Order: sequence, then structure tokens, then C-alpha cells
Amino acid sequence: MAGAAALAGLPAYAQPYQPPYQQPYQPTQPYQQPASNGLTPLGASGAWSVVQVTTGAGACLLGTPGPNGGMLFIGTAGGNQVLTLGFDKPSWNIPASAAPSVTFQVDNYPPVNTTPTKATYATGMSFSINADFMRDFIHEVTSGSTLTVRFSGSEPPWTVSLAGTTAVWAPFMHCAESVAPSFVATLNQQYTPYAPSQTYAGTPQPYVAAPQPYVAAPQPYTAPYAPPPHAPQMVSQPLQLDGGVFTLPATIGTRTFTFALDTGSSVVAVPEDVARMLERDGVLTVTGSGKVVLADGSKVAIRNGILGSVTVGGITVNNVECEITSKGSPLLLGQSWMHKFKSIGIDYASNSLNIRV
Repeated sequence: MAGAAALAGLPAYAQPYQPPYQQPYQPTQPYQQPASNGLTPLGASGAWSVVQVTTGAGACLLGTPGPNGGMLFIGTAGGNQVLTLGFDKPSWNIPASAAPSVTFQVDNYPPVNTTPTKATYATGMSFSINADFMRDFIHEVTSGSTLTVRFSGSEPPWTVSLAGTTAVWAPFMHCAESVAPSFVATLNQQYTPYAPSQTYAGTPQPYVAAPQPYVAAPQPYTAPYAPPPHAPQMVSQPLQLDGGVFTLPATIGTRTFTFALDTGSSVVAVPEDVARMLERDGVLTVTGSGKVVLADGSKVAIRNGILGSVTVGGITVNNVECEITSKGSPLLLGQSWMHKFKSIGIDYASNSLNIRV
């Protein structure tokens, strides 16, 4: 986004924005007067700043510095229904044909893998946050401590502090109401609209964060916005019935294989020929040798290993124990993958695997 690079040059504020309690939010500069560069500063807290982009269709941006002159920003623009997560670094030179990917994670929440869906340009990239995940993403960012981003390629991981995100969220939403009403409407579909307890009789005040959905308030609120508790995520993965055995696709690194779902196997089992491919790809590390107990009670001599990542139904888990079995043996998705989740259940009516993250 064009305003991302400009965030790094915003002037320091004498008083960082504090969330409202008994008085309405007051921006540090008049809201109606944009800066000469097309950016209107709306507030700052910690290392985070919030601005309104007044050129083009308009946009609202939260930004914080990244390593070595980089910039991380969260924003929404006129006509958008979702949030955008973006990264910009002047020293980057991303080819036009490249399709970089990132994995981002807040504290100990599950990591999220994504590829650019908005734009990739020479010095940056941006990603749309899916509407179904947007509420959880806002909760994680405004209640978490750190955000870690891992990039494909040679760029080292970024880790930024989330201190101050709760405070700057109120002016960000105030901006979004006028610039991106479709985004606000998408959020409001997931909440019960706020109903004031009495008729407001005073002079209308600027919008401040509410304990209810993000809607313009007829009077100042007395408490900052409190995101809902993080709800467990349920994912349904279709299963195929092959000779009385349920099978499903699983991706290891960049390769996708068909695994048999084996609740009786203590670990994920990978045959020798597949293991050699994964070792060459750098996604399998051999750690030793041992024996594995199969569903029929038989024991097979194998080598032990660690799979860097296993992705099923769009959910990726890292560092999964595996056993390397003889060439031609079946690929088994066993307990070392299953115990990464809160619960797993088979819906026999629809032949699907329900995974509770």
C-alpha cells in the first residue's frame, strides 16, 4: 500500500494516545485537516502509529517499524471488506513473477501460512485476512505480546512488539467508519449491535472504541473495546474410503501425499522411498532408530525422524515425529500428528474428519 513506507517517517507525538475511560477519544491532531503528504496522523501508542490516507480511495493504516528499516502495517481501504497485513522494506527487490509466502504467529496461537492475495511489489507485499478469521486476528493482535513473521526466501524472521495496539485500535476504527464502511459492516455481522442505555443529549463526540461492535456511538463510552475470548477453531476435512480404510491428503513441505488415517499407529509412518525425497527437500530430519506398533499389533523395525511441517485441511503443525518404514509400506497418519490438536473425530455420516484446533 502506498502509505506504508510513509509511516516510518511520521513525527513523534508529545502524548501517546490512551484508551478512553470517562471521556471521549480526542485525536492528537484535528481529524479534518490532512497532512500535506496525504497522511493524517490520528494517534500513537508504544511503537504503533495510526494514520488516515486521504489520497485515492482512502485508507486507514496501523504501522510499526520492522528490522533494518522495514515496516509492518495493518490496514483497510475504501471499498474493502477485510483487513490487510503488509510488509515493506526499502532494501527488498522482489521480482514481479515471484510468489513469496509468509507464516505469521501471535504468541502461542496457531501459526497462519499465507501467500499474497492483494499485491506484491519490488519493496513489499500485502495479504488479505480472510473474513472468517478476521475477528480472531483482531483479538490476537490487540491482546497479544509479540507478532513473529517468517518469510520464504532469505529474509530473517521479524518479531515486533504488540504493546500499544489496543490503544490505537479506537482511532483506527474511527477512521474505518468513514473510509471503509464495508469493512465495519463485515465486523458487525459477527456481533450484537450496541444499544445505548439512554438518549444522548449533549454535543456529538468523535467515535471511540466500544465494548460492543464498532458502530458510531451517540455518547462517549465508559470502557474500551474488549475483544471476545478466542474461540476454538473447527475444521472439517473430507475423507475417502479405500478398501475399508479412511484416507486423506496431507502436504509435507511442497509435496502432497495420500495418507491412511490410523488411530492405532503411535506415530506418522513414512516409507523409505518417500523419506529419501523429503530428506532431499530438507523437510525430514532422521534422529535415530526404533520400532513402531501398527494397528494390528505387529511391530516393524524403522528409523525415527522429525517432519518439519504437516498440513491437512489448511492447518499446519510443525515438528511432527515420524517413523521411516520399508519401501512400499503405506503412509500412515498416526497419533504423533493427532495429539497436536484439542480433539479429532470422524463424522461417518459425511465421511469427514473434524479437527478442533
